[in-house]
Amino acid sequence: MSMNPKIRAALMAAAVAVCAFTAYLGSLNNGFIWDDPIVLEQQMVAFRSLHDIFVPPLNIPQYGIFYYRPLVISSYMIDKHFTGPRPSELPPGSINPFHLSVVVYHTIVTVLVFFLGRLMLRRRWWGEWAAFAGAMIFAVHPIHTESVCWMAGRSDVLAALGLVPAMILYLMGRERSSSPGNLAPLWFIVAAVFYLVGLWAKETGIAVLLALPLLDLIPLRAQARVEQRTAQGGAKPQQDSLVGKGKGKGKKGEKEERKAERRGRTSGREVPPPAGPGVLWRYGPFAGATVVYWFMRRADLSRGGGRRGTLTDLFFSRTVTFDFPRIFAQCGLTAGAEIVVTASWNSPGTGLKERASAFPFPHGTSRQPVNFAFQVTGSKLAGGVELLTRVLLKKRGKNDSPLATSRAGSILWQDEHSMRIEGFGARFPMEFAD
Repeated sequence: MSMNPKIRAALMAAAVAVCAFTAYLGSLNNGFIWDDPIVLEQQMVAFRSLHDIFVPPLNIPQYGIFYYRPLVISSYMIDKHFTGPRPSELPPGSINPFHLSVVVYHTIVTVLVFFLGRLMLRRRWWGEWAAFAGAMIFAVHPIHTESVCWMAGRSDVLAALGLVPAMILYLMGRERSSSPGNLAPLWFIVAAVFYLVGLWAKETGIAVLLALPLLDLIPLRAQARVEQRTAQGGAKPQQDSLVGKGKGKGKKGEKEERKAERRGRTSGREVPPPAGPGVLWRYGPFAGATVVYWFMRRADLSRGGGRRGTLTDLFFSRTVTFDFPRIFAQCGLTAGAEIVVTASWNSPGTGLKERASAFPFPHGTSRQPVNFAFQVTGSKLAGGVELLTRVLLKKRGKNDSPLATSRAGSILWQDEHSMRIEGFGARFPMEFAD
């Protein structure tokens, strides 16, 4: 006696959930390490309402300029509701809500992965068991350890919590669209909403847009039924086509013909499944969700998201003495040549860089000092700043050496100085043992 498919799927999902939760059961009473104290004690105190989640306040310490993840912040606020204003003062050995929530999210995602695999492999007799095995591997794979066990590394888990349902709903929308009378576009709209939620957790979730065309390669269930009927009833269409033509069968023949039509056969041919929604309905909601997310990020940056870096503007002053006759001589530049001395800065923490000043000097300039003085807005800096002083070729002379550079902008000399404006301690604690 075979088991009911729905009961079997429910039992498999329950087994997957138990495996996923049990695998990380030991992390429930973990403390806070690495970036956790910074997030809890310096950043989360700035978020007080739903408005702050989607429009982060200004001047948050060590809060990335391009960091925009409302779902991650909202999950912190929910966890903080159960721990009180001082999460770091939880009794030792007690269950930490900041870790419990991530384990629960991972469990839900693992179950969703099982149903996604089951939906993708439904045409194979072994598909359900393959989905079950894949979900089990996903539940215990060590690649998820940091995302689940580290409080501040939950963004991957939360992103999957939105992106996996989006793919499931997308496939179900294609499935339902093969039947007339169903509101298939509604499925794609809801899928796009979950996709947007995934983007709120991690911006790399935009890669789902590349997965949608691959999901379209999965045949619909209606197509599978037609193919199955075609394979099983290859000799019957001719017989059914003769039924109901009034040749000695009368009403009985007409009744048989109606039954044959309901089974998808007419005049010896299979009725193809109704056409699904077009590309616009399938991809349009996802494109709209991407645009909404882009405008939200853009609005945050234009409003002043860039001012969430260093709170103090920095003023730089440096005097460098250049021996210009020697520079022209060693570079093979003659009369008519011209060089430019520039000063620029680069901040590795923000990825921003800018040329602060530039001074041109023609051939024949004597040895002299050059003073660079400029101010950099603190919001553009994070972590550290690198100061670059360069001598560039602006224009070559008439009788330059054949070995002299001829391309404008070529670097003739460069000097670099680095300065730390934030702590750069080791992110991961290290220990040396004999």
